[in-house]
Amino acid sequence: MAIGFGVRLPISGPLAVPDNVRDAAVWAEDLGFDSVWVHDFLIWTKMQDRIHVSSGAIELIQDDTEPWVLESLTTLAYVAGATKRVKIGTAVMALPYRDPVVTAKQISTLDHLSKGRMIFGYGIGGRYTLDYEYLPTPMKHRKEFFQRSREVLAAMLELWTEPEPRYSGNYYRFAPTTMYPKPTQQPLPLWFGGKGPMALKLAAELAHGWLPTWLVPAKYEELLPVIEGHLKERGRSLEGFTIGKECYTVIAETDNAVRDIAQRTMATFSSGFTVQSEADAWESSLVGMPSDVITKIQRFIDVGVTYFEMKFIYRSMAELRAQLELFAREVIPAFNS
Repeated sequence: MAIGFGVRLPISGPLAVPDNVRDAAVWAEDLGFDSVWVHDFLIWTKMQDRIHVSSGAIELIQDDTEPWVLESLTTLAYVAGATKRVKIGTAVMALPYRDPVVTAKQISTLDHLSKGRMIFGYGIGGRYTLDYEYLPTPMKHRKEFFQRSREVLAAMLELWTEPEPRYSGNYYRFAPTTMYPKPTQQPLPLWFGGKGPMALKLAAELAHGWLPTWLVPAKYEELLPVIEGHLKERGRSLEGFTIGKECYTVIAETDNAVRDIAQRTMATFSSGFTVQSEADAWESSLVGMPSDVITKIQRFIDVGVTYFEMKFIYRSMAELRAQLELFAREVIPAFNS
C-alpha cells in the first residue's frame, strides 16, 4: 500500500506571500510529495497568529506583525496553475457558513482547471474559527453546525453529479437547474476533518476519507472501529476510505537542530488547540531526526493511517526547503520505494 505525504503551504503569517506559496508547492511537487494543502479562514486575528501557527513558526510573529491569511480556494487556483502533478487540498474548509451553489461551482472549477487534482477536505469549523461571527449565518448550537454542514455537502453533491440538480432542505433549497462543468473526478474525493461522535458519523455518511488533528496512535485504535461501524451501517467499509493524519512536522539531521526549530512553536499548541497537553502535541507530531520520523510514521501506519498531511515548522523558506529535501531523501523512500 502506498503511503501519501502532503505539505501545508505558507498561507498565513509573515511568509504568506505569492512567491513563497508558489515555491513551496513547486518544491513539494519536484521532490515527490503527493499533495499540497491550505487551511481555510476568512477572519484571522493576532490571537490566531500566536496560538494557531499553521505555517511558519512562532518566532516570526512580532508585536507589530499584521495577521495575514490568504483565502483558500483562490490560493489553490494560483497553486494549480504553478504545478502539474500534485493534488491540491483544503485542510479543512468550514462548511456551515458556505453557500452550497457558489462553493460547488468554485470546487468543480478548481477540479476542472487542475485536471482532476482536487481533494475537498471539509469540516464544521474549529475552536478558533471566528468567521461565523462576521457572516450572515447565525448559529447558536454546535448541533446546527453539523446539520448545516450535512445540507451544504448534500446540495453540492447534487450539483456535482446530476444533470438537472435540485435540492430542498431545512436551510438550503434550489429549484431544478444545471451546473457544468462537473468535477473531473467522479467521485470528487471528500475528506472530513473532525473527531467527535457526530463528526465520525458525518465522515462515514458522506466522505471518502478522514483527516483529524492531534490524534496519537492509541486514539486511532479507539476511533477507527467507531468509523468502521458507522460505515457498515451504510453498507460501506474501510476499503477505499482514506485514513489521514494532519500533523506538525520537523525533521533535521541532529536532535539539537530538531529542538531548536520545534521547541517554541510546539509549546504554543496546548493553549491554542484541542490538544490535551504539550506532551500529546509532541506524541501526535512527526518531530525528530529521519530515523525518529520513520519510526513515528510506522506507528501510525500500524494503527491504520495511510496519508500524512504535514504542517512543517520553519523560520524561513530556506529552512522549509531543507526539511522537504531531507524528508524526501530519507523518509519517503522508506515507505514508497
